[in-house]
Amino acid sequence: MHPQIEHLNQLGLFNFPAYFSTLDAPETDSLRGLYRGYFVGPAWFRMLARPLLTITGMGDWRGKVIDPQGKILNLVQNREVLVRKLPMELV
Repeated sequence: MHPQIEHLNQLGLFNFPAYFSTLDAPETDSLRGLYRGYFVGPAWFRMLARPLLTITGMGDWRGKVIDPQGKILNLVQNREVLVRKLPMELV
């Protein structure tokens, strides 16, 4: 497992805002691409994440894609197909 993910798994759920506030924001152009999703945080949170997302139709969430125009879509596995859901915009 990636060391950064291991570090995030050691943080308490309410420590994330303070941790993320210490990070530099990336340039938006550098964010374009396909991202594999990981559930991070305390073990209890990771165990509940997938069942809770199932209720919303996002149960087999795999990550996100950000296109050159700044459109973001969640990637959800649906049988044999990777479906793009819940459009967002990069700002």
